[in-house]
Amino acid sequence: MSDTALDERSDADAGASTGTGPGDGSGAVPGEETGAWHTARASVAAVADGVLAALWVLAALAVVCLMGWFSADAGLRWEPRAALRVAADAWALGQGASLVQPWGAVSVVPLGVTLLSVLATRRAGRRVAARAQDEVGDLDVAIAGALVLGGYLVATLVVVVLAGAEETGPSLLRALLGAGAVVVLGAFPALAAGTGRQDALLARARTLLPAWVPGALRRGVAMAGLLLALAALLLGALLLRHAGAGAEAVSALQPSPLDTVVLGIASLLVLPVLVVWAAAWLVGPGVVVGSGTLVSPTVVTLGPLPAVPFTAALPTTGPPSWLVAVQVTPVLVGLGVVLLARRERPHGTAAAIAQAAAAAVVAGVVLAVLGLTASGSVGPGRLGEVGVPVLELFLVSVSALGVGAVSGAGLLILRDRRGGASPAGGSTDEEETVEIVVERHGARAFTPSGWRRVVAPTAGDAGRDGR
Repeated sequence: MSDTALDERSDADAGASTGTGPGDGSGAVPGEETGAWHTARASVAAVADGVLAALWVLAALAVVCLMGWFSADAGLRWEPRAALRVAADAWALGQGASLVQPWGAVSVVPLGVTLLSVLATRRAGRRVAARAQDEVGDLDVAIAGALVLGGYLVATLVVVVLAGAEETGPSLLRALLGAGAVVVLGAFPALAAGTGRQDALLARARTLLPAWVPGALRRGVAMAGLLLALAALLLGALLLRHAGAGAEAVSALQPSPLDTVVLGIASLLVLPVLVVWAAAWLVGPGVVVGSGTLVSPTVVTLGPLPAVPFTAALPTTGPPSWLVAVQVTPVLVGLGVVLLARRERPHGTAAAIAQAAAAAVVAGVVLAVLGLTASGSVGPGRLGEVGVPVLELFLVSVSALGVGAVSGAGLLILRDRRGGASPAGGSTDEEETVEIVVERHGARAFTPSGWRRVVAPTAGDAGRDGR
């Protein structure tokens, strides 16, 4: 036996006696500890990303609150921890918690904080997906999302417990439920998209659901989004029109330049709430700004209002009779979304009508959930009741959007029957597939699924059509 062989055998025996493999320092099974270490490190990183997603938003709120504390007090009466307590309360409110204080309760969710939290968890999901290996399954995505969720819930628990004081402070259960919803809306879609599992999950959902259901979900979200966009435009126009009155309301507070900055940032955080209120006004139920008040296209009943800028946009007199026409807006929204999405429609009259009606229900649910978060209490006395009538908002929005959506579906069905054509695309939510053209006449081609409109005939087809 050669000296080289003896040396190799001695190295192998030494590695076996020390529990390490030759050369790479790994365990008895090559690569096993390395894989376990990689998994543990990735798990810890995912939990840390969940914690950081909460801390980023909390830190931004803390900066704003410290600015307000320094501008209003500069340490003369209150300590900085009072400002940090306000930041923690505001963050917990953004997760859906309710705040109970000796001077009153606050349960309206500042949707601006919620939106920032969703964006932060979405960034966390992208970071976790970027560290994923090439081969990722659905179970891996679920585990990674659960780890991010766990980190975010731990951060929520710590913040709420530290912010609570005896019987005051934000409620823990609502904060945990809201934090879970934030992660589901932000991190999980980002994980699915970043790991390339989004298409597979959507394809699996399509096999489990009727063919027209995914289209109904997309159209419903589009209806709610379009209605909220119109409400944002309306709110912006009203704020611009009454900018002078709003400036007077702010100047009455005699704010310093730093106070003005803090007030502007706080207004941006509650701006999405005002957009939801404007959407409720467009639909018809209106908005309540204090007990015994109502602002709608048909009724205006107001009492004393707080001196904040947005109250300048509220009408002070009864609305003109023609203003009731704005309630046709959701009907037009439902009609427009269905007509614009005409290329992805199901075969059959019943399926098309069912898809349009289901889309209206989905939009109504979205608006009702947003209305629920934007309603509640913001203080004692008359401010104990603000927001929108949620049930009425749901029923009216479903009815109005449904009328428009079903009408749009009916118009498309009539057009197809008069033109002898089937719905473009051939299927509700499936991708375009190659079809056999049996006969072609100009811009129309006959396939096994019926007549279809084509963009333009080819040169050969044009020659044959001309014969």
